[in-house]
Amino acid sequence: QVDYLGSIIAFSTAPGRVALDGKGKNSPYSSALSDSLLRPGLSIESVFKLTRTKVVGETSYEQVPWENSSLTSEIFLNPAAETAVKTVTECDLLAGHPSDPDRVHAGIDYALLRPEPAILACRADLAADPGNPRLQTLLAWALDKAGQYDEALALNRAAAEIDYLGAYHNLGNHYKKGNGVPKDLDKAYDYFVYAAERGHAEDAYNIGILVMEGTPKHRADIDAAKLWLTRAAEQDYPSAFDKLGLIEKDGLAGSKDAAVAMGFFARGAELGDSSAIVNLATGYLKGEGVDQDFARAHDLFRQAAQLRRRSAYTNLGDIYFKGIGRDADPAEAAFWFGLAAREGHDYSTKRLQELTATMDALALEKLEERIQTWVNGDFG
Repeated sequence: QVDYLGSIIAFSTAPGRVALDGKGKNSPYSSALSDSLLRPGLSIESVFKLTRTKVVGETSYEQVPWENSSLTSEIFLNPAAETAVKTVTECDLLAGHPSDPDRVHAGIDYALLRPEPAILACRADLAADPGNPRLQTLLAWALDKAGQYDEALALNRAAAEIDYLGAYHNLGNHYKKGNGVPKDLDKAYDYFVYAAERGHAEDAYNIGILVMEGTPKHRADIDAAKLWLTRAAEQDYPSAFDKLGLIEKDGLAGSKDAAVAMGFFARGAELGDSSAIVNLATGYLKGEGVDQDFARAHDLFRQAAQLRRRSAYTNLGDIYFKGIGRDADPAEAAFWFGLAAREGHDYSTKRLQELTATMDALALEKLEERIQTWVNGDFG
């Protein structure tokens, strides 16, 4: 692990795996990297993404290159081609999809996506660049969160007609959730498989979840699910590590090892998955697979809370309510339980009622003001 800013370290294969020699003069990785380096208009990170896509295709996912990066700006090995790079629009900033293979910005978590400003920005950017499939799917994503399904579906179908993978992903989610269309897990499966087989990491994860639970046409198969989830994890899709950790923690595939599960959760947390952060925090809270560490658990729950994870609110409420690893603090407990209660969590609602029954009018006013500030997006 290198902690210096401005570094990127590339590995020919994933940790614990062996790089293949291939059948030609050069290995699959060397061949793919040399070809990608000659492509004009690619940032260094895009070079390695293209290399990874080539290698996984060449080796049928037996070899998946990885990178560790602390770059803070785009770097181009062919400066003359830099002008060919796609411009980051306001739409990308407000509605960028974090798992879109063709994204030009890091993206934003769905829980933090604010549809109203995103829709306005994406409409304006799409008007300036009509027919841009990336902008079409980002506008569709924001419209979907706003519940405007008909227009979202039309935009996604238009982008899918020119084979944009993000559109297949969005359409899969429409059928998975029943947003604007009858819920149909098998149609969702077909859309997800199409995108997953062409490099969409989140859809490899989505297939893993569908196969784990089963659909009308596809029986539940934990081993097949692990293969899909592993494929997503090898592409660094954060939620795949969380699900692999749960499979190991609960022994769903036979083996059961809390330490191995915590390793999966730690990697998912490192990549920013809120569920993995909560599961990692729970391990530290209970001392499962790691040494018990209340301070570490608290900090992780706080991190997940900033990602709007309801279970993090409840756990923080309990920590302050019961005084776990710190002095009890009824006002702080009420704040966290209040956030969880807003999302309909019964246990949190009951604890909140107990706490507010002892508060005076000024304390209640401060509590509501603090909750509203958080809800409005100010994390304090």
